[in-house]
Amino acid sequence: MRVSDIPVRISRLFDRVYAGLLAVGIEQSGHNHVLYGQFSPVGMRMRVGVPVVNLFEERAEIKCFEFNGGLAAHTQHRGSYSHLHQAQHQLNLWCGQKSAEAAGLSWEVYGDWSDAIDNLVTDVYILLK
Repeated sequence: MRVSDIPVRISRLFDRVYAGLLAVGIEQSGHNHVLYGQFSPVGMRMRVGVPVVNLFEERAEIKCFEFNGGLAAHTQHRGSYSHLHQAQHQLNLWCGQKSAEAAGLSWEVYGDWSDAIDNLVTDVYILLK
């Protein structure tokens, strides 16, 4: 997936996640997550999901996914989602300055929705080796 495709894809993918959870009767227990990995010069892999109360049997549209915990670099972005790439860039710069090696997975956790753009909060993480 190209970076320019991300905003449109995120919304569509979350629609599928919500519909899938409703179909299996599983309750969302946290905020929306977007995970990025397998970066290459031509794109990356993106997964979207939400924390859930219980594990569930996988279906074609949705799958249970867990990733191992570990040390992560973190920053908090406030404002428009269209500027999230700046937070990611600054976090990557910080990792370089601190000689903190990225493990190839990063993610965003989207806070509660607000019609006031200045009130949008997104936590940005980079998993470290």
